[in-house]
Amino acid sequence: MERCYELDWLRVILFCILVLHHTAVGFAPFATEIYGFANDRLGGELLALVVYWSHCWRLPTLFLIAGMGTWFATRRTTSWPSLAQRLLRLTGPFLFGSLILNVGTLLVLGLILPETTETQSPIDGGGAGWRLPLPPYLVMHLWFLGNLTLYTLLIWPVARWKRDLPVSPRGLLAILATVTTLTIVAAKPHARAVIGDGYQLWWYAALFLSGFWM
Repeated sequence: MERCYELDWLRVILFCILVLHHTAVGFAPFATEIYGFANDRLGGELLALVVYWSHCWRLPTLFLIAGMGTWFATRRTTSWPSLAQRLLRLTGPFLFGSLILNVGTLLVLGLILPETTETQSPIDGGGAGWRLPLPPYLVMHLWFLGNLTLYTLLIWPVARWKRDLPVSPRGLLAILATVTTLTIVAAKPHARAVIGDGYQLWWYAALFLSGFWM
């Protein structure tokens, strides 16, 4: 079985865009609403439009690719030891990044920001439903790994009998596309989401499952 290097490169490109995205947010007109502080010179509405535009498809694409990667992993084996190994690969970086890297970032911000600056976490609040077990200010953008851990746990039993599903691949993809769209239409106005919680929990789950079935 050959490796799909195009998926690897897509992930690399999307995470590079992630870095550029979060850098640009500091210059956007709404920077203080997200980071609690902003650059002394801000960009205009065009920059805000570019930030919003990239945010619409970047994370959904990453969850699609994650679903594809999970399918390849379960194609080799669906044993419970392999599930434990995969969970370790997800939770290891999640915990290290939260407890070491993010804590260090918070300490640095505390040293360089003026005492008069009222900093706020970009992930305060959030929607109803799923919440990560660590405080939001420790998780930051690593919520992605938290959601992937949950989706992996849910999809692993399904992977053991995926070839016996009575629905055709195209039919199931049509159903998933409908569920993905309806989640946004029905849930987004009522279930706010910031770190993959609220309506995003089910939206990203549908995208992840779509990538898995693709």
